Amino acid sequence: MLLSKIQNFIGRLYFMVKLLQISLLLVLLFNPNDAFSHQCGKAIVSEEVNKIYETCILFARQASYTQNNNEIFRSYFGTFENLSNEANLLELKAESGDHAFQFIWSQVLRFAYSHDLEWRDKAPLILEEQLHYEQDFWVRESAKGGFMAAMEAIIESFLSPYTTKSDSEKRLMQGYAKLLIENNLPGAMDLLVRINATSSHEEVESIFNDQLAQYKILPVKTIHHLARSLVVGRYWSEEGSFEFQKDINKAKELYLFLTNEKKDAKSTYQFALLEGAANKNSALKYFKLAAKYGFAKAVGWLGDYYSCTGDNELARQFLIRSKKLGYVFADDSLGEIDTYGRPNTCDNGWVKAM
Repeated sequence: MLLSKIQNFIGRLYFMVKLLQISLLLVLLFNPNDAFSHQCGKAIVSEEVNKIYETCILFARQASYTQNNNEIFRSYFGTFENLSNEANLLELKAESGDHAFQFIWSQVLRFAYSHDLEWRDKAPLILEEQLHYEQDFWVRESAKGGFMAAMEAIIESFLSPYTTKSDSEKRLMQGYAKLLIENNLPGAMDLLVRINATSSHEEVESIFNDQLAQYKILPVKTIHHLARSLVVGRYWSEEGSFEFQKDINKAKELYLFLTNEKKDAKSTYQFALLEGAANKNSALKYFKLAAKYGFAKAVGWLGDYYSCTGDNELARQFLIRSKKLGYVFADDSLGEIDTYGRPNTCDNGWVKAM
């Protein structure tokens, strides 16, 4: 019963807010000169989309870059928490289903609010998340409605090297690009070529799994990269990236292969670091082997280790040797031994990962 009353109250409240917004829209439409004091607002009332974009978005973006602040955007649209008349009008037009205005509103969300660093410094995280959600929502709604500028914007976002999208997203982008080609948009064919050349999340994952299955025939550098990916739980390449569950045991398998088959000192050291969490005696053996191969970090690690276990004379010998090999923290450890009797990397007779 109480839940029903709350739901009814929220419904009535939402209706009242929308009614107020519609009232505001009517005022703005019939009294534009009173409501707006600059060209952006008047352009919005004119409903000329190109004029709105040029006057309200492009001009303000150029000004913000030149002046290194967001004052023009703020004077036009307020903040995400306190919308101006212009912003309220744009939002209403977007909500009415106008695909052109959905795109314009998404650009206001993107450039006027997302780039307002002064507001973002003070805004709670949940508001920032809401802002990003709404920005993405409106540009996608516009693209679904067939607005070409929105399709182009979404495609450019898809082609960003910082994220890897799904197969279904790639197919959607291919569909948008074909529509742009049909409508003779300049550069649309190039967009389609780039989309086709972009690997989806599933394709990148398949590349990773294929490499992992045949790692023994791959170059040492590639195996290193695979092992590192297994340690951090993220694979990245020119084709894209994706996250997955870390697999330390598999990483150790790869490092041990490089140790035994390639006599790779870096891999020996990396294996020792991982092995130390489970078997310190075994790890020490591999630290010594990596040092024997002349790996500077391993020599430095042993220098710290010997000090941590009470042999500062031997520790100094290894640290001096590691310095000659290029270990950049050798002087730090030597100084700490002289000052405190041991380096600050000591951890109950062991050495913290370096």
